[in-house]
This record gives sequence, C-alpha cells and structure tokens, in this order.
Amino acid sequence: METPYISALLAIVFLTGFAKVATILGVFKEGLGLKSVGASVAFAALALALSFVAVEPQLASVGGLDQLLSGKPISQFESSFRPYLEKKSDLAAASKIFPDYFASSSPGASESQAESQAGNESKSGISALSFPKLILVFIMSELAGAFKVALALLIPFILIDLLVVQVMVMLSVSQLRASTIALPLKLLLFIAVDGWTLIVKNLIQILGA
Repeated sequence: METPYISALLAIVFLTGFAKVATILGVFKEGLGLKSVGASVAFAALALALSFVAVEPQLASVGGLDQLLSGKPISQFESSFRPYLEKKSDLAAASKIFPDYFASSSPGASESQAESQAGNESKSGISALSFPKLILVFIMSELAGAFKVALALLIPFILIDLLVVQVMVMLSVSQLRASTIALPLKLLLFIAVDGWTLIVKNLIQILGA
C-alpha cells in the first residue's frame, strides 16, 4: 500500500469520529446477527459518511474532502482540526494520562476559586498537549463514548435472544439455531421503529454535527 493511502486512512481515523461510529455500528451489527462481508462493507461506508458530516466545517477550512484524502501529512491539518479534537476530548481522561499538563489548584484557595482555577487549568492543559498526545486522548474519549452507546443498542437484541431461547426450550425445538429465528424478529423490530432514521439522527447529534 502506498504512503498517500496510509496517510489518508490515518487522517480519517485520527481526525474524524470514524473510530466512534465504526465501533458503535460494529457492535450493532453483531447484535443484529449480521455476519456477511457485504453488511460489514455497508456499515463501514455509513460510518465514513457520518464521520465526514461531523467534520464538515473543518473539511471546508482545509479545502474539502479531497484534501483530507490527498495523502498529506496529518500535521498539516492540525490548525483546522485541533479545536474539534479538543472539544471532543475527555478532560478527565487527559488529566489522568498526562497529569504533568494539568496542575492542581493552589492550596488555601476557596472552593469556588479552586473550581474556577481547575477549569482554567484544564483548558490550558488540553491546549498544551502536543498533537499526537491530543489525538490519543481524542481516540480514547471516542471509544469510551462508543461503548456506552453500543451497550444501549445491544439491550433490545439481548432481550430478543433470551426470549427466543426460552421459547425454543419450552417447545423443545432443537433442529434450528436460536440466531436463525432471532434475526427476522430483530429486523422486524428494527424496521417497525424506523431504525436507520433513529440511529443516523442520534449519531449525528452525538458527533456534534
């Protein structure tokens, strides 16, 4: 694989919400029980589209999507994407990973002063991180948020699986796999609630687009 393609791939993963969306949709696909390669490609394409929508203002500032995929070094996009990464990064996680960049509040200060000082220091601390360190915190924050959303998406599917297994045990059905029966029920539920609209709408809101 040529270097420009690697740079473009890294830019997509490091500078957009692709890691978060791909993780959420990947867990969602497993919950549905879809194992085909075609489904994986379709979910990856949806993750890419949502990721690009989320960073549309940043893409406009660098000259459009073509520039991001042109294979330029990621460092050239720092000025445009750094505010987005800082906004999406978890300050608590950053302060634990890189404590040297987040000074504690001065002793003897009142509670309100300490909170104000801590907030100012956190802001300066995240801004003081180098671009590679900021990307690390951003990716970790995205994955942490993705797991929380994915868990909420999995609960209905787990309930359906448990219900199907229970019914099969009661009816002494052993010739069919539980997943064979559960999949149509999951798809029926998904279609009934207009699942794609709900998922895309909420993912855009989560990404802050």
